[in-house]
Amino acid sequence: MNEEITQKKFSLTTITHLIKFVIIFFLLFSNLYAADAKNTANSKDNNTAKYQGTISGEWSGKATVRVEGTFSATIAADGTVSGTFSGFVRAGTLIGTVNSKGELRAKVGEEIDFIGQLSVEGGRLSGSGTWERFSDENGTWQTK
Repeated sequence: MNEEITQKKFSLTTITHLIKFVIIFFLLFSNLYAADAKNTANSKDNNTAKYQGTISGEWSGKATVRVEGTFSATIAADGTVSGTFSGFVRAGTLIGTVNSKGELRAKVGEEIDFIGQLSVEGGRLSGSGTWERFSDENGTWQTK
């Protein structure tokens, strides 16, 4: 009689452990699948690594007089942009982003908007665009 009870307890314990194992296994793989799907979606939406590198060039335009200067920026794989902007109008830190289409949007302080398009040709990163400080001071920029 005791042997029969022991066998039933052992059988129920084994089944309980098996069910727990299956549930844990299912939860683990469903979380891994969800994380992989999220990473795949992020990499498709954030395909900015191809613009990773350094650009530098010149800018020019008009204010009350003709203005010009230079800039230099580093673009990280995640699309963040940081660099310097210097010249007649102002010097400062250039901070912004590049999206997966190569569209660059940055600012120098709160006053200067630095907007443009980057491209990669033959492994070389280049770009051009416009800058604006207030409505009457604006111009263009281009990498060298």
